[in-house]
Amino acid sequence: MVRACQFKIDDSLQPDDIPFCGQATANKIKDIARTGTTEVLEAHRSDQVVNDSSGTPRVDTGGGATKKLFMQLPGVGAKTAKIWFDLGYRSYEDLEEAIESGDVRSEGGRLPIGFEQAFSLQHRQDLLEALPTSDLQDMQTAVMDALTHVTGSS
Repeated sequence: MVRACQFKIDDSLQPDDIPFCGQATANKIKDIARTGTTEVLEAHRSDQVVNDSSGTPRVDTGGGATKKLFMQLPGVGAKTAKIWFDLGYRSYEDLEEAIESGDVRSEGGRLPIGFEQAFSLQHRQDLLEALPTSDLQDMQTAVMDALTHVTGSS
């Protein structure tokens, strides 16, 4: 719950009760208070197109969750993620199957993928895994020791 708010946020909240807040925003606040989520967030999570407050579909919002997943890979930006989504890929496994088919890196191949992206996809388990703090500190110490040894300074 919002602690610094001067009024109780719940289902009974009316748009006029919230200063500087329009009807659409007030409805979203009520949805969050009632269900813990909003229609827009759930549409994003299920790769559906998100509408703005007037009901107009927002450009390029379809596939939001899948594109976000793809962009976690080093070397994959918004443009590449959109291309992959538009080509029908929905998971890392879909991309791997396309690569295994053999023609994706060739001229005119269906899946545009570069070396860095292919490497990131192949090694995603290691690249996306959170590094334990102790391992990070051990690596930092090893690098600092090596630098001290090479430079001769302490």
